[in-house]
Amino acid sequence: MSRPKWMPALFLALATLLSGCKVIALSVVGVATVVGFAGYAVYKTGEVAVVGVGKAAKAAGEAVASGSKSVATVIYADGEFKTEYACDIKTLWIASDKACRKANFIHVSGTFDALSGLLTARTQSNNTDIVLKMKSIGPQASEMAIRVGLKGDLKTAELVHGLILNELPPAPASKKEVKE
Repeated sequence: MSRPKWMPALFLALATLLSGCKVIALSVVGVATVVGFAGYAVYKTGEVAVVGVGKAAKAAGEAVASGSKSVATVIYADGEFKTEYACDIKTLWIASDKACRKANFIHVSGTFDALSGLLTARTQSNNTDIVLKMKSIGPQASEMAIRVGLKGDLKTAELVHGLILNELPPAPASKKEVKE
């Protein structure tokens, strides 16, 4: 069994603190403080991502439980709401276009091909840009990144995601489900 890579550093820090070497002890404390602050910043930003993923995963779980659509992965990072859909690009693009138009977004436009798609729109209330980037990851699987505004807006992205789920056609029942 091998020991973790951080173990020597831990032993050095402990030996330094116990030996009373003040220069090294202050360096160790300073580095620990910087790492602690960086970790706290990651924790606080990660907290938003986890909350967002939880809400979207719950919505996706409800869709799967109803047997209508399935979403494999949901991630909110760097202002983008990324998720996978069990459909091809064309189906996803059409559902996204319908969802944006039903939500009364303005300037809805975009293009798609067999491998990727792009859809842009703006909200009426505050003229915020909405960008939907799609790419094919399989014959019946697509990935989409939803960005609302310059920095991202989790609530609006989740809303757009929910509207798209409502516009997707029901997933075909598998052979296993038909037999039961």
